[in-house]
Amino acid sequence: MPRELSARPTPLLLRLLDEGAVSALTDAQLVERFAAGRDPEAFAALVARHGPLVMGACRGVLDAADAEDAFQATFLVLLKRIGTFPVGPSLGGWLYRVARRVARQDRLSQARRRRREASRPGPEAGSGADAERSELLAVIRQEVGRLPERYRAAIVLCDLEGLTREQAAAVLGCPAGTVGGRLARARRKLRDGLARRGVDPATAFPTPFAPALAVARRAAFEAASSLAAGARPTPAVAALAARAVAPWAALKSAAALTVAAFLAGGLLAAAAPSEPPPRKSLRQAPATAPPPEPEPAPDPDAPANAGRFAGRVVDREGRPIAGARIYVAPRGEGTPRDLGPARALSRPDGRFAFEAADMTFESLDGLPARREGLMAAGADGYAPDWARTWGEGASSFRSHWDPIKGADLTLRLVRDVPIRGRIVDPEGRPVAGARVRLETLTIPDRNDLDGYLVQVRTILGGACNGRPISPPEVLPGVPSQVATDAEGRFRMTGLGADRVAYLRVSASGFADCYLTVVTRETADVPTTERDMQGRPAHTTHGASFTASLDRDRSVAVSGLVIAGDTREPLAGVRVGRGDGSPRPEDVVTGPDGRFTMRGILPEELEPVGPLPADPMAAAAARQPLRLAAAPGPGRPYLPASTVVDRRDGVVIECLRGVPYRLKVVDEAGAPVEATVDSYAVSPNPYLASLPPGVVAVGQRPVGRALRTDPGVYEGVLAPGPAAVLVQTPSVRGLRPPFVDPKAFFAPGKADWTEQEARTSYGDGEYLILGPNWHRQEDYAAIALADPPVGSGPLELSATVVRDRPRTVTLLDPDGRPLVGVVPDGLTLHPGDQEPRLRAATAAISKLDPGRGRRITFVHEGRKLAGDLVARGDDDAPYTVTLQPWASVTGRIVDARGSAGVPEKTFLDMGTRRRLAAGDDPGVGVLPVIQADGDGRFRFERLVPGRRYGAEVFQKGSLVGTAFEDLVLRPGEARDLGDVRTAGP
Repeated sequence: MPRELSARPTPLLLRLLDEGAVSALTDAQLVERFAAGRDPEAFAALVARHGPLVMGACRGVLDAADAEDAFQATFLVLLKRIGTFPVGPSLGGWLYRVARRVARQDRLSQARRRRREASRPGPEAGSGADAERSELLAVIRQEVGRLPERYRAAIVLCDLEGLTREQAAAVLGCPAGTVGGRLARARRKLRDGLARRGVDPATAFPTPFAPALAVARRAAFEAASSLAAGARPTPAVAALAARAVAPWAALKSAAALTVAAFLAGGLLAAAAPSEPPPRKSLRQAPATAPPPEPEPAPDPDAPANAGRFAGRVVDREGRPIAGARIYVAPRGEGTPRDLGPARALSRPDGRFAFEAADMTFESLDGLPARREGLMAAGADGYAPDWARTWGEGASSFRSHWDPIKGADLTLRLVRDVPIRGRIVDPEGRPVAGARVRLETLTIPDRNDLDGYLVQVRTILGGACNGRPISPPEVLPGVPSQVATDAEGRFRMTGLGADRVAYLRVSASGFADCYLTVVTRETADVPTTERDMQGRPAHTTHGASFTASLDRDRSVAVSGLVIAGDTREPLAGVRVGRGDGSPRPEDVVTGPDGRFTMRGILPEELEPVGPLPADPMAAAAARQPLRLAAAPGPGRPYLPASTVVDRRDGVVIECLRGVPYRLKVVDEAGAPVEATVDSYAVSPNPYLASLPPGVVAVGQRPVGRALRTDPGVYEGVLAPGPAAVLVQTPSVRGLRPPFVDPKAFFAPGKADWTEQEARTSYGDGEYLILGPNWHRQEDYAAIALADPPVGSGPLELSATVVRDRPRTVTLLDPDGRPLVGVVPDGLTLHPGDQEPRLRAATAAISKLDPGRGRRITFVHEGRKLAGDLVARGDDDAPYTVTLQPWASVTGRIVDARGSAGVPEKTFLDMGTRRRLAAGDDPGVGVLPVIQADGDGRFRFERLVPGRRYGAEVFQKGSLVGTAFEDLVLRPGEARDLGDVRTAGP
């Protein structure tokens, strides 16, 4: 039987049948085609392809009307510059940078014009609806501008540009679900920002604005596309373009004459290509050498560029800084302690580029990838700037949410504004010798200190969404601490202008004081929130200020720690606040088991009434003071705590636990040096039967083991389900323990409810330890135990196993190697963003020998999907052939068939089905999605031939099944129509 041919030609077939079809050409081919023959269709294709991106960049800076002019000016710049610089696989990065430059220059020009107009007498500002609407739009634009870049991009593309989530995802280079999440958070942040400005979010947009903007957007697209056909730009657009190309003033003669002809009368479309006029002689050249041509942005995903760092250093006005020192250091769990020597110096044009082999590692595709790090720049006479450089999951080395891959990194150095403070006591007398420590230094979001100062007046006190660094003394020229002189004065330099510093002031006899200071000479800014005395709850100080310290009113609390079984005092036990987690102010019991804890306020000892029934109110209510005792490593006693309401006579009783002895070896039987901690696994019936605090575990371990011999550790467990976790200095190259807590603690149980499956013990990837989920892959080995009360000592063992990755080769439907696939689950965490594979082969790491792991592979450009259930019980390579992905749509309705569903209506395959899918290659895995207001849903990127099922949840409750055992063909788009549910 002959195979049925698709009625719709593929993009590849279109390209084979019609090489001239512009939609099938790459950016480089479109540029070449336009440069060769001034083909308007080629230019229009570039506008259509990159228009949403350019419009989004413009709308992120300007209002709608001005953004349309900037949009057209950007493509006019492209028209002038096309053919004069090399074009890589995508023109998007170049266009984005030009659009941002045009928009920012226009915004600065408007600001200068407003200042000039404000300085001249003139007619009073208009009133009425137009003025009110202008003011409203200005507020909305400011609040959108204050959103973090990832949220701003989502709301601009979807709400202002009218793009669907799928279209916005293609522009931003992330899944549509990620766009949806960012969009929801962006809308919430925008609503909150408008409410803080006194704007009712419900009335800020009286009519739907996306359709109207879409009409304006189409008009702007058509206007930009018509430029290549000879349309004359408006004077405003031409002026914007002229300012943008000023750095490229020395155009080639042919290009200059062509643009002049275009501006003079729209002759581009009619004029036939001609030979360029002869070049001017060197004697005719201008005296000032033209600036260098912009280099094309290197592809950050290219393996050869993994260790390449490049960018530019400028001052506050954007002027290049020569000789700036550039640093970069790997960033692990936090800020590195030392940046090391300078890697490079900036050139006269402010640019820098260098290779750093130590900032790379071998990725899963076997190719070099960039490590996460911290980059900084410093120069004499300037305060430093810094940026976090993201690792292999990034679309560029600047930021993992940066919508433009390979966009330039600009480090902006600013002149210093010293902090000059004076510390006094409550009577106004100077406090000498006070220590002023710089805890955190932050650059406000978008370098907008004015916006931050507006925000700090609110009841929120000003959450500084920007670039914080802590500790900041790692930066060149930034101090860690200064001291006050005899007059109580201090001076702190090197922080830079218009930044936010968080200071901690400590002095003998006074309570520690925390200050927020901006590095700008401005008046203090109090919040509108008031404390119990009617004073501002928080004040943000300008660069010159006086702050008063409160007298130390704290008292000392003394007590005794005893053993619960013998009632004998316990010496060498650490005592501290809360659940016993280590704190600098902790104390240790003496030989008689006694302790004295200082720094406690008298009101902390006052009785606390019953907590409110409302959980939110209870969390905000004052909690009773609790002191906890944590016996040291190797002690057979459990940590305990007690509520304290007196200054002396406090007794903390530590119950006896279950001693254990653990032997840790590698696969060859050699002892392993490690850190060993024990935890209680949830649910733990023994701990649940005790009053709160009798055993103080909470989020901390039950105890740390004591190393008694090489590879031998002795510690204590709480009775009931428990886990002993083995940590080595690094788990790279090690296989996760992959213990099965459900099988260990509940052997033979198969009738897990949905709630039990989520909250009991954990699974093959996680352990539930107290209120937290711990990833097994973070540990070298794990030993489980379930000892009864009074048992022990236990003999336990754990083996550290080397990881044995398996390779997978990815093929397209024709059996050819496929590059550019995005995996999900390759690194053990399905749902996490994983890097696009730059090769057709990849390594699958951290595989469980006894349990399969589902890994999906998607090629967005060709709309292909495939999957694999991989195990670690063999080393044979895998091969996956991707097929055209399938999709399924439908609409959730109630039992009567009525449309419209509750706001929180989700579709999920369910926990039990998801767990079973790990071992059954025939079951397909679905993401969790939310239905829209009409109940419509859409699943995409489905693997043909797999069985899919989804359940419907409304307000957290299961209300029905959307579909079950659904099998789709390659490329099939199935519409299920209306799906009835019972309702919540």
